[in-house]
Amino acid sequence: MAKKFDLNKAVSDYCLEATQKGRYVQLAELVESVAEASDRLEENVRKSVLPLLMASTVRVDEDVFADPKYFEFDVRLVDDCIERVLNGRDYLPICSFEPFDNFPLCGGGRSWNVFIFESYCLNYSARFKRLSLLFNKQCTGVIVRKEETRSFHEIAADMLANDTTAELTESSAVDYLKSRKMIGKAKYANVGKLLDDAAKIREKLLSSSSRRSESSTKKANVAASRAKTKPSKRLAVDKKKPEKGR
Repeated sequence: MAKKFDLNKAVSDYCLEATQKGRYVQLAELVESVAEASDRLEENVRKSVLPLLMASTVRVDEDVFADPKYFEFDVRLVDDCIERVLNGRDYLPICSFEPFDNFPLCGGGRSWNVFIFESYCLNYSARFKRLSLLFNKQCTGVIVRKEETRSFHEIAADMLANDTTAELTESSAVDYLKSRKMIGKAKYANVGKLLDDAAKIREKLLSSSSRRSESSTKKANVAASRAKTKPSKRLAVDKKKPEKGR
């Protein structure tokens, strides 16, 4: 009976050997090695290998990964920087955090980039996490607080609903999410449900805005009416004050 191929061990061994030799892990070389050892197509291997690399290394470029021992993240300071960029918002696309000029040094002889930032939020942050459909070359997704309970799909629908410039059609919605690097491909598997959910959220927002406007108008009318019917302070005083004789 043939021994079952252990993908986790193959990736771990390859990364260990690379780091012991002081080399970065090149995704293409790793995929080629694993595909040859497992007799699998490289395209399928890549889909399986990338999540394993993301969980155990620091991504420093599109297809380049480094041993975490070379990095020193000051979690409190970095999370404070993320909080300032969010500025009270519930979420922001990963790309919205560039440039990283105000972030503290990250070590590894490298400056911050969106790939290192993605790895940080995925594996090191105490307050934030990354949500996305999948790992890909383009480093797509959104950063949320760890207590956030909504899924990526729900966040994407909320983003569409809150931006009134976003048209709720299939092509426009996909283009919108791509332009903000929420997704990398020119398609979204559940785009029909995405549009339905976004439409419902937008309807609630418009309804709530309309009620607030009506309430404000009503209060303004009441205040204006009271101002017209209320006697002036001087007249009220004059009525109480008797006229003095000479």
